[in-house]
Amino acid sequence: GRQRRVAGIGRDDPLSLLSGFLEWARPEATSQYCREFYWSGIQKSLMRLKLVGQVEMWERGDMAAADYLLSTAVQEKTLYQKHLWIFLARDGTCAWLHVSKGLQKPPAPLDEILFASFIAGTRVMGVDGTRLWPPPNPALRSYSIPDRGRIELAVPPSWVEAVRQPPGGLPPTIAFWTDNDVLIFATVFWDPEGNPRFNSPDRLRSLVDLRVRQVKDRVVEKKLAIEELRGPETRGYLIRTTDRAPKPGEWKAMTQGHLGVGQLMLTFSVFSDDKAAPDLQASIDVLKNARLKP
Repeated sequence: GRQRRVAGIGRDDPLSLLSGFLEWARPEATSQYCREFYWSGIQKSLMRLKLVGQVEMWERGDMAAADYLLSTAVQEKTLYQKHLWIFLARDGTCAWLHVSKGLQKPPAPLDEILFASFIAGTRVMGVDGTRLWPPPNPALRSYSIPDRGRIELAVPPSWVEAVRQPPGGLPPTIAFWTDNDVLIFATVFWDPEGNPRFNSPDRLRSLVDLRVRQVKDRVVEKKLAIEELRGPETRGYLIRTTDRAPKPGEWKAMTQGHLGVGQLMLTFSVFSDDKAAPDLQASIDVLKNARLKP
């Protein structure tokens, strides 16, 4: 069948390699079929390399994906390379996109956001210019919590998201990057025995009190005010801080706290250039209005 390949080396962006491929498959092809079809060849190349951890296979909507981390020793130093593969199927055509990034150390949360932004920025367009994939992000996004229902968040459609669900039913982390470069991390915790005091207002307040004591010598503020958060189904507390000596490239301000929703606790950090940054309050409102569904 007809094939087309595209590739490019990033100069001004932190991606080291981007490539893509389109090929006629079969009329009933799905994204999972396309991943399985191409994966045998990819897997053979991995046999000659050092894999860190395991290959993660996952789906989002009608997209199938795989990601993994490789390491190599160079002059007594270990270097890493993160790889992400996206597989799509449309009208009998299989497509894959591959992006990789070289790293000096294992991926940090910001690296995960980078790959999420690549996914969010990927578009498949028809010959007539119509958008075939992906559909626009819904205003109400849902995140499954193992054996405990799902968290619903009303998120602006343009915000980039990344979700990390560790194996073994461990707490997942949801991350967003807003239009104005505010970065949000929220990790969902629960008590295995269902203790109702796990996310009680008193305990959430004590956790924020502890955080105040931990950061007070590293922030500009001489006195940190603890703010209460209340939403339709949530209650919690937060503090807003300014780093006294941020390193080059780091955010200067951080808003952090704990929020109870149902039997769950959202532990969150919001990074921005200052405490009055655009999207900062919108970020807090997104978390404050979280809902827990069965």
